Amino acid sequence: MASMSRAVLHYTYPDTTFTEVTVQHEEVAGWTCIFVLSSSVSDSPNLSTMITKAMARLGGDNSQWNISVRFRFHHFPVQVAACNFFYDYGYTADVLDTIHGDPDTVIVLSLWAHFTTEPLEMFRSRLHAIRDAVHRLKRRSPGTQVFVRTGTTRDHAQGKLEFYLLNSDWLAYQITEVIREMFRADPDVVVLDTWDMSVCQPGKDNVHPDQTMVDSQLNRLLSHICPN
Repeated sequence: MASMSRAVLHYTYPDTTFTEVTVQHEEVAGWTCIFVLSSSVSDSPNLSTMITKAMARLGGDNSQWNISVRFRFHHFPVQVAACNFFYDYGYTADVLDTIHGDPDTVIVLSLWAHFTTEPLEMFRSRLHAIRDAVHRLKRRSPGTQVFVRTGTTRDHAQGKLEFYLLNSDWLAYQITEVIREMFRADPDVVVLDTWDMSVCQPGKDNVHPDQTMVDSQLNRLLSHICPN
């Protein structure tokens, strides 16, 4: 990895389908764990974690490589337990407007899995607001890197009808097509097209893919962040 004075990776408003990418092994950046999804914390001396209720915010700091990661869940729609804490949630466009940014800041947006239950036009409207916020961020800080990730194929738990009606691959693919349409030609954004990766992956379809798929996503991301 190219040397950086400080790399602050804001995983700003993804869903949980991108959290695996932030669990990185020593072969790439010397991280044993950058943040976790439960109260289990790595023993790494270079790691500190912070976790708030309902996974609204997660994060970690690696002092050896001077890298910080911050994960924040996007706002509604959120398909989680019936009882949840929303005091720490916020809309992606609003929070992008609060980020100052700099050449060592990377923002990755993963917005798809929880939106399959919503009308496609609502999702398109949200992306318009997010794209405008990205453009404002790039005007404030042209060096900030912004990535938008597409969807992936997924498992359908126990063959339940609700998963086919509300979370099918067809719905996820439609969202992926909207993301491509919105950002493909945008010079301020890099589209991480993970859909094609998931279609040809050797493992089973899963909304939280296996390590092979995660490694491929992360290598693609790092090839843009650290091209040298």
